Amino acid sequence: MADFSRDDLLALKPSLFLEGGYLTPHGEPRPELADIFATAVAVQLQDGEASPQEVAATCEALKQALPLHGGDPKTRLRDALQEAFEIVGQMYNVDNNATIVEWLDDCAARVQTSRDLDALLLHTRAVSRQHALFVTLSPQQSPTP
Repeated sequence: MADFSRDDLLALKPSLFLEGGYLTPHGEPRPELADIFATAVAVQLQDGEASPQEVAATCEALKQALPLHGGDPKTRLRDALQEAFEIVGQMYNVDNNATIVEWLDDCAARVQTSRDLDALLLHTRAVSRQHALFVTLSPQQSPTP
């Protein structure tokens, strides 16, 4: 794996790393989604002062809401994201963290297929785990929502 500086990770947005899509040529989720791309997003979330609780709750709400929505994959995801943001905002009585919203909206813009949705959920789990670890190990922890 290449060496990435903090600035490199902050610049590695989904609009860049998803240019090649969510899947390998063999139809499997790209391994980088749970690796360097998850690390980049976790660093961005930490920089955006997202709490691990809000990240985890948003990812879980998305996972739970997605099967409840119909239509094509892009529509299903948009509706499930809206529901997830509403649930988490009400749960913590806060406005959703802008960095979380930007990350997931950027990812949603690149979803085309149901397999993309599966790969996105794999990515969200990896991001949530890494972000929680980074915040825990950081001397300056993010505020709780």
